[in-house]
Amino acid sequence: MRMQRVIMSAAIAAATAMAAHAGAGQLSTFEGDVDPLHTPNPGQGTNRFDEATAYKWGDSFDANLVDHGNATIGATNGSGSMLVHDPDGGFSWGTQILFNDTTDPRFIDLTTSTKIMMDITTPAAGPQYEVGFMALNFAAGFLDSYNIAGAGNNYQFASGPASQTVATTQTYTWDMGTEMRTATGSLWPGLTNYVILHFNTNSPSGVASDYWYDNLRVVNEDTTVRSTWQTVATGDWTNGGNWANGVPNAVGAPAIFYGIGAGTGNAAVAASVTLNSAVTVGSIIFDSQATSYGAVGASASTPSAAALPNWANYTVSGTGSLTLDVASGMSEIFVIAGNHSINVPVTVNDNLHIDTSAGFGPDQNASLPGGGRYSNVQRTSLTFGGAMTLAPGVTLTTSGAGTVTFNGAVNGSSAGLTVNGGQATVGANVNVATLTVASSARATATAGAASVVRTQNLTSAVRST
Repeated sequence: MRMQRVIMSAAIAAATAMAAHAGAGQLSTFEGDVDPLHTPNPGQGTNRFDEATAYKWGDSFDANLVDHGNATIGATNGSGSMLVHDPDGGFSWGTQILFNDTTDPRFIDLTTSTKIMMDITTPAAGPQYEVGFMALNFAAGFLDSYNIAGAGNNYQFASGPASQTVATTQTYTWDMGTEMRTATGSLWPGLTNYVILHFNTNSPSGVASDYWYDNLRVVNEDTTVRSTWQTVATGDWTNGGNWANGVPNAVGAPAIFYGIGAGTGNAAVAASVTLNSAVTVGSIIFDSQATSYGAVGASASTPSAAALPNWANYTVSGTGSLTLDVASGMSEIFVIAGNHSINVPVTVNDNLHIDTSAGFGPDQNASLPGGGRYSNVQRTSLTFGGAMTLAPGVTLTTSGAGTVTFNGAVNGSSAGLTVNGGQATVGANVNVATLTVASSARATATAGAASVVRTQNLTSAVRST
């Protein structure tokens, strides 16, 4: 269904908020959120979500409804994930979330963002091929990432016997904002007081299938209005010619690095950003055009990965410094594609959330145009090469399946460090009041590094496998 081009006051308000919004947010980590209407499979837990959150799990169109339960497999944020079990396989819109409180920060995050991400784990494929995609349903109509008739681009997450022999986590990355604008000419047209986010599952009929979901989040990556770096050649951060929409240097300012200028080839290109002065931002997004609406999907005109955008690995270095500061909420760094380094001193004045993507592999579905989807992104990482100072009362939290490395000292004797997902690697001294490592995460020390970790309160859960 093609979305209607209807602009209402709520959409105008959302567009205004999008220009100023800090950047992103988590919609759910699926900690204890299971279907309130059906008993989960034995051993999966019996927790129920809070009705006051306005989150409601939907039913399947399938005759045998899917089951939702708690699990530890595929957790990338906290201790658990949500298992969606389809006892007889086939196609199902088995899960949905209703956002209907316009004052809820999650409603605002979703409707002022352009990209949705969720970590999805599928088992060793064996004899079956498991896929799925997302859809948005709100007053203006229905939008999904797959169906060409509805502006989709044959984009789905996938696991198949040819490419997957062990349980694998991928980050489903849907550039729904660009798709929405392509279909309707605007972002969030006709927005009123609700949005329904649907998750689809699809596998051979008659064969039970399992999917594990975690770390559902959104980012505002509207490069038409937000500060976006324009080159992979070495350039100075403070040079306005290197940015579209102005140099980011203010409390709350967003900075987007999107691989512009990297060319084609679906491979890594090194890019250097020189920072020789003190700069303040509220959020940083490291991404690639490889995750864009036009590049993620299957098309007969894209016969190989060589026709797709390269991604850029950015290194920020120089004699300057970087401060993360926002007027309200938390500061954020999202690593959606690539392996990046920030090699200048960093000061964190507000709670900081660092999210690293698991990446995604190609979709070897021969029935797709061109014989499958060639686009892929490797697991991501972010390295801090300089010292990091955490202001009193601040907590730095990591999520996602990638790696965050601290090769400079982390100084925050009245602050906290929480590793909720992926791997945190320490290569220098760490001094924080609280250090928490979730069971889904790993915290390691760089081999051979002479580092000391000091904390007043250590919480480390037993890691589940």
